[in-house]
Amino acid sequence: MTLDDIVKHYGTGYRFSKVTGYSHSTFYWWKKIGRIPVMAQITIQELTNGALIADMSELNKRKK
Repeated sequence: MTLDDIVKHYGTGYRFSKVTGYSHSTFYWWKKIGRIPVMAQITIQELTNGALIADMSELNKRKK
């Protein structure tokens, strides 16, 4: 899942923040670091009922 996926789904980072409860500054932090942490992706996947899919390859990299 990318930030572009989130914006396509929610329309804006602000709307994403309002709907999910993640702060607007968190969204922009992810933008600054260039990725969404895996555990946040999993939560977002659950919140969107699978409309946005977590990139589990990042989690697999962390386990090695």
